[in-house]
Amino acid sequence: MITKEKEPRPLLYRNPIREFKGYTLFSPLESKEAYLIDLKGRIAHKWSLPLAASYNMEILENGNLLYMGKVEDGPMSDFEGCGGKLIELDWDSNPVWEYTDPYMHHTFYRRRNGNILFAKWVKTPDEAINSIKGGIEGTEKDGIMWSDAIIEVDKYGYVVYQWKAYEHLDREKHIICPLDHRTEWTRANSIYEKENGNILVNFMMTHSAAEIEKETGKVLWDFTGELAHAHSISEVAGGNFMLFDNGLHTIYIGFSRIIEVDPRSMKIVWEYKEDSIASFYSSILGGCQRLGNGNTLICDSSNGRIVEVTPEKEVIWEYVSPYYHDHNLYGHSNIIIDAKRYPPEYPAFKDKDWLF
Repeated sequence: MITKEKEPRPLLYRNPIREFKGYTLFSPLESKEAYLIDLKGRIAHKWSLPLAASYNMEILENGNLLYMGKVEDGPMSDFEGCGGKLIELDWDSNPVWEYTDPYMHHTFYRRRNGNILFAKWVKTPDEAINSIKGGIEGTEKDGIMWSDAIIEVDKYGYVVYQWKAYEHLDREKHIICPLDHRTEWTRANSIYEKENGNILVNFMMTHSAAEIEKETGKVLWDFTGELAHAHSISEVAGGNFMLFDNGLHTIYIGFSRIIEVDPRSMKIVWEYKEDSIASFYSSILGGCQRLGNGNTLICDSSNGRIVEVTPEKEVIWEYVSPYYHDHNLYGHSNIIIDAKRYPPEYPAFKDKDWLF
């Protein structure tokens, strides 16, 4: 039986009538713990991680935690967002499955059939490098430009699908941010499987997103011109998609926003930003999740803050992480890598022991 313990409860505000009921999962940057909190800010459960997480994580229906671990001594360990290992832990933090690829990075998505999609760095062919625009000239690392592959593995660790950016993306549309190096072309930092089986993917370095037809690899549409190093793409009701637009490297003062886009018109149909725009700005990471009642959960990563807002953009739940860790670039901070809300009836929680 898990013993109860006292923890800080840094809940700033809640509206019990309008909030989406459930438990919120998050992990601090560079932490080897993942926390599940209730709506009062109490720790309901936590996992001890063998490796710090690179970005997103997920609670499976059986109560296990699936995440991408950051391997410190891998060939890409000096790259931002490096991963290296997919790890599944049971409710008591015991490893039950893992898959290793030293070139995986940032993000994964568990498909409905149980297979896992993840982003992988691959070398861009020389003939393709010469036609890729943008970035700071001459900044390829050792003459190499890395781009993305999307890999799918089954539960046995067999690769059953792969898609390579340099074979399919339009290089006239996917241009590297002019303030960034040319070591990476695309940097996929979020992947999502649509209801129709196609893949949504966000490319941070080129300020772009795309829908990939799963069977053919064809890019059905590109979304460019609106984003600034965005994260956390997902499909929402009506076939629209949603993104956390970080707002880094714009010509204006940096601020973040959540946008919902209609892919048929490529128009923004819903947007959340704060009245004092500088108070909501996460230059790195960030996440957004459309909840079952239509509210949106937002992970304001740089500020260690998680908020829930209504469709009318009213904040009805707000939490600030009290967990600080040291990072070689960001110092001593409470940065959160991502957050996700699960309803109380989620199968993972049936007959489980809780901390509170």
